[in-house]
Amino acid sequence: MTSYRLYTSEKINLKLTLFSGQIFSFKKTGENTFTGVFKNKIITFYQKNEEVFYDYEHEIQKELEIFFTLDIKYIPLLNFYKSICKEYNFEYSGLRLLRVDLLECIFSFICSTNNTVKRITKMVNYLFSKGEFLGEKNGEKFFKFPKLNLLIDSEDLKNKKFGYRSEYISETAKSLLNFSEDVLRGKCLNENFLVSLKGIGNKVSDCIKLMGLNKLDTVPIDTHVFKSIKILFKVNDKLSKKNYFFYQGLFRYKFGKYCGIAQLYIFKEVMDKSNKKIFE
Repeated sequence: MTSYRLYTSEKINLKLTLFSGQIFSFKKTGENTFTGVFKNKIITFYQKNEEVFYDYEHEIQKELEIFFTLDIKYIPLLNFYKSICKEYNFEYSGLRLLRVDLLECIFSFICSTNNTVKRITKMVNYLFSKGEFLGEKNGEKFFKFPKLNLLIDSEDLKNKKFGYRSEYISETAKSLLNFSEDVLRGKCLNENFLVSLKGIGNKVSDCIKLMGLNKLDTVPIDTHVFKSIKILFKVNDKLSKKNYFFYQGLFRYKFGKYCGIAQLYIFKEVMDKSNKKIFE
């Protein structure tokens, strides 16, 4: 492998971004060093002050610009959000929205339902372990994301304490088994396809759209985000299937076509204030 510098006009905080609940397959493999799988190959990122370097088989500047949404200038965007929203800080911290591999995204967020980041990470690592072995880095093993036929055995997943998610993963893997990547992406962009799959409701569907399908105007709403919506729009309501899209529309109208980034920064601030150990 060769080391390359990732050239950026805005700093990236690798630790904050890679362990922010968007992707669950990266591991800390040294001081300010993080390793995962990117495009079916091992990649290791290094943070050196505000500069980012990576080890990979070849130079992938353009691919990583897509991954870290470097095509979007966050600082002017967040400054605009500050001007229209006094309730939250929107201070640029190097936290970036990620564009994640679609299949990894789908099955990771099925694992996320009613779960902690620690347990989600353990489950996702187990799913990866069913794929082709790629190598080791400082004692950590890395694998390709598995072929879907390897995710069908729900009994195996139950034995690994996936609980009711075992059936969700198994049934969804069966449903997606015969789709090519392009066909799957096209189907997932259909408004009703994702929520027709086992274990995927509105919030999980929206997480997949935001991070796996590049729908940056999508706002996944959980209880934490809904608390911020109640503050922003001065409502006293309970989140339900009936009003989910109404409040999502309000959020989108206020923050515009990149409202998914606004949601990420609000979510971070809400979690920081509640001392939840997601952004570590």
